[in-house]
Amino acid sequence: MSEIIKRSKPLSVNPLKASSTLGASLAFLGLRRAIPMMHGSQGCTAFGKVFFVRHFREPIPLQTTAMDHIATVMNSDENVIEGLRTLCEKSNPDVIGLPTTGLAETQGSDVQRLLRQFRQQYPQYEHIAIVPVNTPDYAGSLESGFAQAVEAIIDALVPVSSSVGRRRRQVNVLAGAALTPGDIEVIRDWIEAFGLRAVILPDLGD
Repeated sequence: MSEIIKRSKPLSVNPLKASSTLGASLAFLGLRRAIPMMHGSQGCTAFGKVFFVRHFREPIPLQTTAMDHIATVMNSDENVIEGLRTLCEKSNPDVIGLPTTGLAETQGSDVQRLLRQFRQQYPQYEHIAIVPVNTPDYAGSLESGFAQAVEAIIDALVPVSSSVGRRRRQVNVLAGAALTPGDIEVIRDWIEAFGLRAVILPDLGD
């Protein structure tokens, strides 16, 4: 006969940590035709992909710069530049999100400099927006990484304009990490019920 053994500890010893890199990747998935490319090892991206696929129960596009032991010790500049080139060439997305992982941050990788270097080497991909964001696994959580990515998206993609606030009946919504795709769809329906046009960032509902 089976016996049920109850745990005496009131907490989990090794709880799953949803890192800031995952949060940033989730934010990038809320943009149309966007692909997050984690700057780190293949294992970091594989974990994130499994986590998202199990949660959303649908295919999730995640790419990686695939840092190996040589790139970790020497430098990973070529991994980032070649990864961006391959992604632009094969997938041609509208936006590429470039969040860093703990491995890249510990190495001291400068993704802003690497983006400038990529733009110089491959000017033919100027039309593809690339948003780098520093999100080490060991600092912050999913919520903080999500917020950092949204801030980076606004800084990179929203142009400076003197006509701010002149689109009538438009409501800009900065969605938080706690909102599910269903929550965002409901918020959009509520806003449209008032005859307004909702622009949601990031829009996981769509």
